[in-house]
Amino acid sequence: MAFIPKTWVPRDEVTSENLNRIEKGIAEANNGISATEANTFTEQQTFSKGAKGDLIGNADTATKLEVPIVINGTNFDGSSNLEIHAPSINTLFDKYSNNFHFQMPDVGFMNDIQSAFYRDGLWHLYFLYNADSRLDSNGNQTGGNGTEWYHVTTTDWVKWNYEGVAIHKYKTNWGDVATGTIFEDVGNYFGKGQNTLIALATGYGGDKGQNTMAYYSTDNGYNFTALQADPILKNGQPDGAYPDFRDPFLFHIDNKWVMYMAEGAKFGVYVSDNPTSGYAYKGSYNAPNSLLECPNLFVMNIDGDKNNQKWVLFYGGNGGDETSTGTFASVGHLDTNYVFVPEQENIRIDRGPDFYGSKVFADTSVSDVNDHVLSVGWVGNWGYSTMIPNDGRMGNGSLTRSIKLHKTDNNYWFSNDILGIVQDYLDNPIIGNNLASNIALPMFKGDAFYFKLRLKDMSNYKGKAGVEFYGNGYDTEFTFDFSAMTCTVHRYCSDFTKNAAFSKDRVFPIFMSNMTDVWLEFYVDRTTIEHLTADRQVYTMAKYPRGRSRERIAITSSTDIKFDYEYYQIVNERRD
Repeated sequence: MAFIPKTWVPRDEVTSENLNRIEKGIAEANNGISATEANTFTEQQTFSKGAKGDLIGNADTATKLEVPIVINGTNFDGSSNLEIHAPSINTLFDKYSNNFHFQMPDVGFMNDIQSAFYRDGLWHLYFLYNADSRLDSNGNQTGGNGTEWYHVTTTDWVKWNYEGVAIHKYKTNWGDVATGTIFEDVGNYFGKGQNTLIALATGYGGDKGQNTMAYYSTDNGYNFTALQADPILKNGQPDGAYPDFRDPFLFHIDNKWVMYMAEGAKFGVYVSDNPTSGYAYKGSYNAPNSLLECPNLFVMNIDGDKNNQKWVLFYGGNGGDETSTGTFASVGHLDTNYVFVPEQENIRIDRGPDFYGSKVFADTSVSDVNDHVLSVGWVGNWGYSTMIPNDGRMGNGSLTRSIKLHKTDNNYWFSNDILGIVQDYLDNPIIGNNLASNIALPMFKGDAFYFKLRLKDMSNYKGKAGVEFYGNGYDTEFTFDFSAMTCTVHRYCSDFTKNAAFSKDRVFPIFMSNMTDVWLEFYVDRTTIEHLTADRQVYTMAKYPRGRSRERIAITSSTDIKFDYEYYQIVNERRD
């Protein structure tokens, strides 16, 4: 019969310390088997401490079982190895399992998103994953280091298939596999066949520092192999210097190969006639909010106009901002050396503290790839993400958003839409109409839900209005000031109270002064809240309840206003 693993329910909270103890106990569980003298037995015996010795017949020499047995659904006769997949950690630990946000399939740490591509009706996406990571409550690494690219697929951005590691760490002499990008080689420029997938990734190579390695895949991105033994772009410094030189982004233009590299407070630009060698430094763009990471560069239509376009540089900034880490965009053009030149002040793409290490990529499922871009981020922040409450897994991905470029007067701005959830995975709604503010709504099932709120007749309102979520060991409050045109966000988690960066209130501008009705949308999962504002901004934040959580939602205001709401539980299977 097939092996059916039992679900283990831990008596205590699962911490990194407990995981190390569990692993050690498993390793030591094999009792030694020995005997001090040989004996012959003619009847059935029971040995409490095991037994060893010579066996009669062909037991010492047999290479396979006479009659195969079924293990885990597979016939096994002992002639070859049998691969058995252990039960997912989602089966073992459920405290921080999300319903519709992807996260690690097993213990470890995840962070930066590594690009995505669309092929034959399926989206393929990668994220950094360290299965060996074990972090204590102070963020100290007690396990192993090194990241690799983990592969997930989806057809709708909600249900995810966990395909496994696509690029394994420490398979070259240049370290692990860190942040980079995917290039679809439709022209066979890299010599591995038309439509081969090329992955450029940072190798953290010890004293060799950070360098750009190339990998290729001919099986639609499920497995990658090193393209060559050495980097296609080295950092150019002596061993041991270890400069910031990472997160390559590659594109092909004017028969030139252009690579942007994150180099501390600047993005270095390198150009070559050959995709695998000969890159020459051409200049740099010094962006605000350094330390700079994860550059992505695209041509985008302005207000949907194919004849009116701008270059947009998306990037991560790990510092220099009140929320400590964030994702930004700069609108501009390229000079004759393909160096980006900004034309206005940079814009924060997500207003929350927990949208970082994001990847922006073209939507090749549509005919006009310049109409919008897609983006997925790591729900995390380097100010605290190594210290968060966890069940052995740390980190998850955001929902996918579609981003468009607009221009009003002389100002560029971006609008967002969340993909996937509303259309297909909502249960029957709970609806309230024309209610007065300053009330708490009925207790909801919670845990994974979509909440849509309509504040009515707001065009002349100059007071404050708030939306408050209360769950199992956490609360979050969004307060909209319609006089100052700002939103202030407060969060509290009873299991994570000593980190100032996590607990800090965040304030961001809103643009809702001419709206009669203000529509606010909230996507709430076990560890994540993503808020889509009425002016199409997004605010992403992490939360850490004490487990499964029913929700209380309150609507407040400084003076009474009327509102409607719709509450939908998000279900596991698509509703037709």
